[in-house]
Amino acid sequence: MADAKNTVLFPYETLHKLCMDAFQKFGFSEKEADIIQDVLLTSDLFGIQSHGMQRMVRYHKGISNGLIKIDAKPEIVK
Repeated sequence: MADAKNTVLFPYETLHKLCMDAFQKFGFSEKEADIIQDVLLTSDLFGIQSHGMQRMVRYHKGISNGLIKIDAKPEIVK
């Protein structure tokens, strides 16, 4: 558990704007960025930090390395 002295808190709206700006600059549409930020921030709000904001770095690396395709669209197979 993090020491309270080492914890930095940010207002939700600040993190929302950061996510929206970042994912749109990565190349996602506003609608896609909104879906992504909702998942990340909701995870953090529920205490699931492994799937929250800290994933932004991994997503950026994946995009930069070509492992995440921004223009890919999900398809329901079954």
